[in-house]
Amino acid sequence: MESEYRDLELSPVERAAHITLRLVRGEQLTARQIADEYHVSRQTAYRTLDRMCRIVPLHSVDGVWRLLDVCRPG
Repeated sequence: MESEYRDLELSPVERAAHITLRLVRGEQLTARQIADEYHVSRQTAYRTLDRMCRIVPLHSVDGVWRLLDVCRPG
């Protein structure tokens, strides 16, 4: 999925939305992956993920970012 967006210049909002979509679909991403695939610095990729986790339930273990499972049966 990410390859179709590699050559586009996405705005920060578009990039965050696309990363969110990928995480919702079950991908696990690193800041390095995001930096390489979206042509941004690793610092920008990390800042994007850090800001996203204010709203989107994300967590990072050993640098791998995942969507938290928020739909657990009660």
